[in-house]
Amino acid sequence: MYGMHAAKLIVLTAFWSGLCTVAAKHQSAALSVHTNVGNGEDDSMLSQEQLQQLERIRSGDIEKRDVEIVVASCRDDLSWLRWEYKRLTTNNDQCTLTSTLMGRNVGRESHVYLQHIVDHYDDLAEWTVFTQGHDPSPGYDVGTDQDTEGGHMLQHSLFDDYVLAGGIGDPLYMPATSAVQLNDPTNYRHSVRSAFLIDAIVPSTRGTWGVPVCPTNTEGDVFTDWFDMKLQPATETEYTFERLFNALEFEQLHLSTAQERNPAVAQGIQEPPSAKQYFTKMIGKEPPTSDILVFSQGARFGVSAASIRSKPKAFYTRLLKEVSHANDPYQGYYNEWMWPWIVSDGHICEEPSRALKSAPSTSARGRRLASSGSSSNSRGGNTVIIISGVGGGGFCLCCCCICYFLMIKQDEGGSSVRPAQDDESDGEFISSGNNDRMTKEGSTMKIYNAESGDCVGGVVNARAPEFVGKFPWGEITMKFDGNNWVEAQDGGPTWVRS
Repeated sequence: MYGMHAAKLIVLTAFWSGLCTVAAKHQSAALSVHTNVGNGEDDSMLSQEQLQQLERIRSGDIEKRDVEIVVASCRDDLSWLRWEYKRLTTNNDQCTLTSTLMGRNVGRESHVYLQHIVDHYDDLAEWTVFTQGHDPSPGYDVGTDQDTEGGHMLQHSLFDDYVLAGGIGDPLYMPATSAVQLNDPTNYRHSVRSAFLIDAIVPSTRGTWGVPVCPTNTEGDVFTDWFDMKLQPATETEYTFERLFNALEFEQLHLSTAQERNPAVAQGIQEPPSAKQYFTKMIGKEPPTSDILVFSQGARFGVSAASIRSKPKAFYTRLLKEVSHANDPYQGYYNEWMWPWIVSDGHICEEPSRALKSAPSTSARGRRLASSGSSSNSRGGNTVIIISGVGGGGFCLCCCCICYFLMIKQDEGGSSVRPAQDDESDGEFISSGNNDRMTKEGSTMKIYNAESGDCVGGVVNARAPEFVGKFPWGEITMKFDGNNWVEAQDGGPTWVRS
C-alpha cells in the first residue's frame, strides 16, 4: 500500500560499502530511486521468448481470458500502456468508487485487487497482472516535484516483463524490491534492494523473462543495510513510518468515536493488530520464523488463476472486508508486505540477514517512508489521499504519499500554530457550506457527516486563533474569529457555533 503525491525521504547514508550514497537534497524528501529508463514500446530489451509471446498478443491468439491487466488508478494517464495491451486491460478508477462513510478512493489498490478476485474468482484470466495506474518507471521518486513519483520497478525492468511472464508457467512473477521485519511492532525496520535506489551502478542482468526476481548478490544488486521505520510522527533525527502510524491512529479514533456513540456495539470492535498479528489472523498461519517478509513495493505482480484459487474465495472476501471501511486503511500497508502470501505460497526470495547493520539516523527534517498505494481523491479542488494506499500505495514501502490523513499527529513545532485562548474556541459548530458538524475540545477537532453522523476526519493540533490542519480533503488554515471557526481559503465556509 505504500501513493500518489509523494513526501520525500532521502537516505543520507551509504547503504552498502562502496556502492551507493544517496545525498539529501530537500528537507522533506522520500526514498528516491533511479528513474531514467522508461517503458516505451521499444522491443530491443525483450528476449526472443518475450517477443514471441508479444506477437501472440498482437495477433489475437492471446485474449483477455488468457491475460488480463487489472489497473488500480485515479484519473491516471494510461498512455504508457502498449497499444497491444489496451484490449487486455480493465481500469478500475478509484476516484469513481464510493462508500457511505469515506467517499471516493476506498481501500486503494488492495480494494481494487481483492474486489476483482472476489468478483471474478470463477472466471479469472489464466494470468492476471495487478498494477497501479501511474507510469511503471524504475524506482520510486522521479524528482523534487511532489506531483511526480516513480513507478516502483527495478532498474532495467519493463512492464512487459509482468505481462509476458504468463508464458513462463510459474504461479507468480513479483520481483522483490524490499524486506520488512515484523518482530518489533513499534519499528518496522526495512531493507531495500540496491537495484531500486538512485545512483546505484547496476549492470543489466536481464534474462529470458526480464530482471532476476531476487537480488543477484553481485555489485549493485543486494539488499541494503536495515534502517529504522518507527511508528511515530516525523522527527528531525529519525526515519519514521508516519503514514502507517496515522492510519492506525485513525482506527483508534474510529474506535473511540464508536464507543462514544454506542458503547454496546463498540465492544465488538477490536484495537488494530500489529503486522505480525494481522499475518497470523488473515493468512491463517505464523509468519516466517525470521519474522522477515520479502515483498515488492508498489504492489505490482503477475499471478496465475491456479495460484489465486489455491485459496478459497472466502479467504479473499475476508481480506476485502478489511480494506472496505476507510480510504487509507492500515490493512493496506500490511497487505503490501503480504501479497506473496495472499496470492501464492509466500516465498519469493531468501530473506536478508538480520545481521545487516542499521543505517544511522540523519538530521533532515520530515523524513517519511510510507506504504501502499495508488489513488488520490479530490474535494474542493484539493488532491486528497485519505487514509489508504493505492498507487503510489500503496505501500509502497516508499509509496510515500503526501500526508493527507483523517487524523494527524503533529510535532508541537511542526505546524504554524500561534498559542491562544483554547477554551473560548472549544464547542460544537455547524458548517455553513454543507451542515456538517464539528467539535473542538482542546487540541482535538473532529468533523461529522451531516447525514450519517459518522466521524469523517479530524486533527489533533487545533489551536486558536489560527492553525493549519491536514484534513482528508486538504491542508486547511482554520481561523477563530472569537465565536466561530472560518476556513481561511477563498470561499471557505464558516463553522457557526451551535
